[in-house]
Amino acid sequence: MMMRGSLLATIGAVANKMSVPSIAYARTRRAPARRNVRRRGAVLLLVIAYVAVAFGLLTLLGVSGTHLTRIARQEREAAAVRQILDSGLAWARSHRNNPPTEGVATLDAGHLIGPEARGTITVAFAPDDKPSSVRVTAHLQHHGQTKSRSVTLSLD
Repeated sequence: MMMRGSLLATIGAVANKMSVPSIAYARTRRAPARRNVRRRGAVLLLVIAYVAVAFGLLTLLGVSGTHLTRIARQEREAAAVRQILDSGLAWARSHRNNPPTEGVATLDAGHLIGPEARGTITVAFAPDDKPSSVRVTAHLQHHGQTKSRSVTLSLD
């Protein structure tokens, strides 16, 4: 008899180490409360919604940043073209008594704008004996795009 008791004790100890559930444990184990599962699902949905809102806001921030960068670059290019035109008009006013012999002058405007862009000014005087009108054309190449603007003004 003694042997049998020690054998059962040994089997019980081995079963505990293997973490095999006993029949008594299986009968007394209760199912988890349904309320906790529902609460976990609601929290998961809220976390997913917050993550979606955060990604949406980051996307809007990126798009608006790109848009503002594009607008700022266009404004800088327009200001550079205006500056080139003003310089060409000033050159034409200073040379109105002594125009070029061919009637058209092409000037480099690289010193007026940044090193990443190239610009030229074309000044065309009227073919009269006394030039009273001038046509100034500004060309700007920046980031692979060319912008041109022409103005015809009277020098009087």
